[in-house]
Amino acid sequence: MNKHGTVTGLQQVDHLCPTGLHWEVSPWEHSRPNIKAEMHEWTSSLLPDKYEVSLNDTYLKISAKILTDVPALLAWAPKYPSPFTSLPTLIYTTGPWTKDNLVTAVEFFFQRNAYHPFAQCSHPQKHSDPVPLTDILPNKVGATIADRRMLNYCPHQACAGLDPDSFRSERKEVNNMDFLDKSKIFSNGTIGLSETIRNPIKTFREFSRYVGSMANRKASGDDKMPADLFKKAPEAFRKRACILINIILAGHSLVKKPWDRSLIPQFRFNQTKQHTLCM
Repeated sequence: MNKHGTVTGLQQVDHLCPTGLHWEVSPWEHSRPNIKAEMHEWTSSLLPDKYEVSLNDTYLKISAKILTDVPALLAWAPKYPSPFTSLPTLIYTTGPWTKDNLVTAVEFFFQRNAYHPFAQCSHPQKHSDPVPLTDILPNKVGATIADRRMLNYCPHQACAGLDPDSFRSERKEVNNMDFLDKSKIFSNGTIGLSETIRNPIKTFREFSRYVGSMANRKASGDDKMPADLFKKAPEAFRKRACILINIILAGHSLVKKPWDRSLIPQFRFNQTKQHTLCM
């Protein structure tokens, strides 16, 4: 579709999606005389119209014909241990996905991008990189469309199963960001969060950086003067304010009488639209 084209429905998706499980087969395992009989007996509980089983000299692969049948295969594998010593690994296929697999492939793409960057499973080791899956629930009485639900699969060998918790449960947490400070990624032209002004400011440029880092519509001091006063003021006003602040930071007092403390500088526009500094 382009600027002057027509809108057409999505017909095909080319994207890596999980389709089944893969077991490595060693040469001595493949040389057993009854290996094919053992394999058929092991996979006899899988419906042949939903899954394809293939065996060669190096591996055994079980693939689902419909992507929504993958969760059932992942739940079946731990209940029926394989006759091979290797552990199963998840296999992916690019497609193209059409018809019944079209919506599932689109769901996989968007759910994979929706995961928290530091999403972890419920295992004590906190494995990352979850795999989203789509499952179809049994039809309710009187319902014409089956309900779909998203599942989370942890491909790590210590788990290798569907995780009962949501991988997005810690979406508000933030991992350790010390590596950013060590690499000094944001050190150029920025001010640290814990940095404060304790000595007279050397240059007006440094003063402008401090003013620019102040939050808008916030009065951070006891005088209740918002930062917008300094941000929107002309340069001449900010330079005079810098001189005044440096005098205070140097330890000199400008207050000679007690009532002088109530004088608050204000910056405003008069009717001629000229800048005016009032006390």
